[in-house]
Amino acid sequence: MMKPLVLLFALFISTQVRAEECVPATADQTLSLVNPEHSSLQAPVRVLYSVDQGDLVVTFLVSAPVLHKKEVFTEKDYPFQFDVTEVFLTFDDMTQKRFSYFEYEVTPLGQTYQVRIDVVDGKRTSESLPKIATTAQTSPTSWATRLRIPLASLGTAVDLSHLKGNFYAILGKNPRTHWSTFLPPQKKPNFHKPEFFKNLFDCTK
Repeated sequence: MMKPLVLLFALFISTQVRAEECVPATADQTLSLVNPEHSSLQAPVRVLYSVDQGDLVVTFLVSAPVLHKKEVFTEKDYPFQFDVTEVFLTFDDMTQKRFSYFEYEVTPLGQTYQVRIDVVDGKRTSESLPKIATTAQTSPTSWATRLRIPLASLGTAVDLSHLKGNFYAILGKNPRTHWSTFLPPQKKPNFHKPEFFKNLFDCTK
């Protein structure tokens, strides 16, 4: 029988399509450690993404010996307090005084959190978003999540050449480790750094 993570990876490959004239800039990438400075985990998180029928499909593959989880959330619980994978996205010009970006989270147990962050003159406000389609699978030493994000929900101009973002994961309890594709090492982890977002698609070919 095919293992759950292998099955999920095969599903990702089967749905991977090219957007017109654009290809994923970093379609299969290993996340780097942001905080703390060292971890016993060695390259535990991979992220893969593509566009399928107008949706950004993001798959995280995580290798971790122990899950930091909570089976049932209360109203005071959020995914980022436990093991979680996160996607931040924007089509906006972040050099302007006013812009927005979007945050999507999913745990290995399928708990989710979605929010739009509006930035005006450096000050942030947030608003909850409707839930997107997500899946999550676990095995004894690994887990995987998948997010399907309608690109049209990020704004009226769906231009892949302008889509920027970052991918993140938080793993463990003592210590908590923070991982990202584009964020540099930090003394105090903070994923809300849109200045480090990068273009997710290469539309120059």
